[in-house]
Amino acid sequence: MAYDDQGDEPVPPAWEGSGSFPSRWLQTVGGAFAPLRTAAGFGLSDRLRPALTFGLPLVLLLSALAGVVPFTSTLVFGGGEGFHIAVVPGTTEALLREDVLRALGLGLLVHGAAVLALALAFTSLAGAYGRVEAGSAGHGDEEPRDLKRVALRVVLYRAWLIPLPALVAHAVLWAAPASMQEGASVVASTVALVLMVVLVLTLLSAARESCGCGGLSSIAVVTVPFLLMSVVSWALLGGPENRGMLEPWLPDDEAIQRALPDPPEPEAAPEQEPPPRTRPLPRAPGEGVTA
Repeated sequence: MAYDDQGDEPVPPAWEGSGSFPSRWLQTVGGAFAPLRTAAGFGLSDRLRPALTFGLPLVLLLSALAGVVPFTSTLVFGGGEGFHIAVVPGTTEALLREDVLRALGLGLLVHGAAVLALALAFTSLAGAYGRVEAGSAGHGDEEPRDLKRVALRVVLYRAWLIPLPALVAHAVLWAAPASMQEGASVVASTVALVLMVVLVLTLLSAARESCGCGGLSSIAVVTVPFLLMSVVSWALLGGPENRGMLEPWLPDDEAIQRALPDPPEPEAAPEQEPPPRTRPLPRAPGEGVTA
């Protein structure tokens, strides 16, 4: 956590403390979900090496895995009873291996570009608008920290939250049976939204407490990077009415669906013999007759 036991003094991320590797790793990951409490701890140092050793492997791994489901053209995830994977007919082992590697690379490219765009904008703006003097809260008593390096520490420790929403959303949709896809879509969208809100709160709190940005300037310091990240993703992947730069390497969903075998026809219900005909009951005089 970012505060000591009394909750008064900020402390650095658990990754930079003592303890076993799994304990420090889990505490640092868990601290991401307490953004208001952990924000001040990033500003205690401007060392980048600890942040790199924690954040870089994690963001690379999650970025690559986030590309498997949406960017493969030989595998179709979902549509069965849960955790269903269908292989497109005619796929060879070599083609499958090449396709999965391409999907991993596309995931790295798309999410890596988003991380890079956010990092460049956030560090630049935090360095420009931040005002932290020597001896101020969260920055020790020796000398002012390099605010751009402090901002980069924040991004490195929390960049894994950028590919995580896509990875979780695809995993939820893949795990859900075909009959529950509509509900799974709602769950996936909700989880992805919550994770993005956590990232926004992290950057907003760190901009104020670790980089010394004011109230309004901290909003700009966070908003602009997210807008730039969205523009980069749009340029790479495109939208409903435009083609992205990666369009030639993205799977053709319509072609994949045409290549898949038709689903089996449901078995017809056995014919039932008609019920025996019965004579109508005698009607009482005047019954059913209206005046």
